[in-house]
Amino acid sequence: MAGNIKQHADGSAGLFGEAQGKSLALWGGGIPVAGGSTVAYHQSTFVKVAFGVNAGTAGLFSVVNPFPEDVYIASAQLFVTAGFGVGTAWISMGVVSGSSTDYGNNLIDSVTATAAGVFDNTTDKGTNGKSRQKWAAGTWVTGTCSQTPNTLAGSAFLEVVRP
Repeated sequence: MAGNIKQHADGSAGLFGEAQGKSLALWGGGIPVAGGSTVAYHQSTFVKVAFGVNAGTAGLFSVVNPFPEDVYIASAQLFVTAGFGVGTAWISMGVVSGSSTDYGNNLIDSVTATAAGVFDNTTDKGTNGKSRQKWAAGTWVTGTCSQTPNTLAGSAFLEVVRP
């Protein structure tokens, strides 16, 4: 089973899987199309952030935009492998521009995470959460939990699209 990198006539490059007999990924390009526009191929990137153990605002995690330009968060997920185990403890996450310790809830707003589970910003976005969000260069995504995360474990995943 082999994969080959192929250069295409439109300037794009792709990964071709011989076993599958098809293109597995495509990048670049810039071929003109109708209306004077061009088509270019981009892949999304996932940023994984492990949960921390601190209580309070942005105590669960805080990550600065790792890209030199503004990007878009197409989806945000919380993979909780061990929940709080008590009461109605919640997690919020969002893009913030002030500092790495600011509270954000514009991706997921107060999802209850007392047990293991998967939560996202489409199904579980809450009142202020959005299904997509601009992430400006130099700003953060922070995660806050309502109580000390003694038993909480897991990671946040951000699907990032670079324009």
